[in-house]
Amino acid sequence: MAHAGNNTMARAENISITVLPEITPTRTPAGDSEPGFIVETSDTSVSINFSVEKKGTVILRLRNSDDVLIAEMLEMMAAPGINYAFGMNDSLLEPGTYVIELQDASGTRTRMVVVAK
Repeated sequence: MAHAGNNTMARAENISITVLPEITPTRTPAGDSEPGFIVETSDTSVSINFSVEKKGTVILRLRNSDDVLIAEMLEMMAAPGINYAFGMNDSLLEPGTYVIELQDASGTRTRMVVVAK
C-alpha cells in the first residue's frame, strides 16, 4: 500500500487491512467544530472515523500494549470540515490490547482497542 509514492506498509508484518466500501469524505454539519476520533470494533474489524481542526498530514499508527509500533497504517493530507473513515481487518492480530494513534497538525490522539478471539 502506498500513498504519495511512499510505501506506508514498509514496517508492517502479518497484518491484513480492509478498506471499507469506497471511502467518501462527508462534510461535517455546520456548528460541529469539535474534531472527532472514533474507533469501533466488531468481531473481525476495526472502524476508525476522524476529523481534524487544521489542514496537514495525518498519520495513523497501530501499537501494542508495550508501545511497540505494529504498523503505520495510513499517511495522508487531511482538511478541516471533512469526516474521514478507515477500516482494518483485525483477524491476524493476536488477542490483546492495542492502541490506535492518530497524529495530526493539532497533536496526537489515542484510542485503546481490545482484540479478543
